[in-house]
Amino acid sequence: MLGSIEVSVLGLGTGRLASLGAGNSSREIARLLDTASELGITFIDTADTYGSSAAERILGNLLRSRPGRFHVATKGGLAVADLPGPLRPLNQFAKKGLQKAGRVDNFAPAVIRKRLEASLRRLRTDAVDVYYLHLPPLQAVRDEQLIATMGDALKSGKIRQFGISSDDPAVLRVAVELAECTVVQTHVSPFAGGGGFEETRTEMVAAGMSVVANHVLAGADGPPSPVQQAIARRASEVGLSQRGVLIRHAAAQPGVAVVLVGTSNPAHLRENASTCMTPVEADDVLKVGVRRYR
Repeated sequence: MLGSIEVSVLGLGTGRLASLGAGNSSREIARLLDTASELGITFIDTADTYGSSAAERILGNLLRSRPGRFHVATKGGLAVADLPGPLRPLNQFAKKGLQKAGRVDNFAPAVIRKRLEASLRRLRTDAVDVYYLHLPPLQAVRDEQLIATMGDALKSGKIRQFGISSDDPAVLRVAVELAECTVVQTHVSPFAGGGGFEETRTEMVAAGMSVVANHVLAGADGPPSPVQQAIARRASEVGLSQRGVLIRHAAAQPGVAVVLVGTSNPAHLRENASTCMTPVEADDVLKVGVRRYR
């Protein structure tokens, strides 16, 4: 369960669907969504900055003809450009221009309010299941007016749950203290330096927060290490791919409700989904040569 929402263990991340050079057509993305639905995946994660508004717009168009199949989360706060009509192909170049000019984010309450409204329009919906602040700095999550703005969005029904997406332990510690925040999205991985989940796990679980795990495969293709040796041993023992071991490791962590996998390839999605055909158990947490988050 993701708070009060029943979701699949595996969620579809969309960061690559509309990025520069991805070259995914709407037909290909539609096929990916239909494959996800067929596999029982019910959670889609996106952000207004993915493809600089293109990912939300594509999803909004495609999900309208697939009502009730998916719960959707989106994010706001990082640089984004959303030029009108014929200028939209320039959005991603405009976003990069903003970033080069130092305008990498904006968490002013009035700006976030407008960003949420824009996301709802692009997604062609009246509400999203989760709305995250996207990698906010510490001062943003301490901004009482910003948190009140999120509280107003909850009360109005425009967002069903408010969350914070961050790998910064200091930000996550503040998130745990916010009554309005019930979901965090963060890096969950056995590799060293993997986000702030382990530093705040006890507090998150005690507060009843749901964790959406991202970057679960980060580090898997790095140089040989004791962690990779442990993953290889586990994969051999249980007959899974090493990526499958990492997905199940993340899903078995206390508090984790959804594990995100980002792909635009239906075959890769099927492969990832096959690793979750059986319920995850405590034994799926890697125990040898890695930190056990318990």
